[in-house]
Amino acid sequence: MTDKIRRRHIQIETHEVTIIRNGSGRTFELCPKCQAMVNALSPNEAAREIQMSGEEIITLVNNGEIHLVEQTGDHEVLICGNSLENQNS
Repeated sequence: MTDKIRRRHIQIETHEVTIIRNGSGRTFELCPKCQAMVNALSPNEAAREIQMSGEEIITLVNNGEIHLVEQTGDHEVLICGNSLENQNS
């Protein structure tokens, strides 16, 4: 009597994502209007940066004076740092 040997092939596939952040906690994203990688700030950070209220930031965005950048990972709305610097001048 012959014993049958059963063999199974198990293949495991893994994926790894590495997020690298610099010590400053800055986020860099592509601004579609500037066509450049820019420091992207939350609306609250942008308001503090140029010493304005959140409502004033929204007005500047609506008037096209500062640019919006949408972060692809979690769809958080961010403000383009380059356009913000122009307001600070």
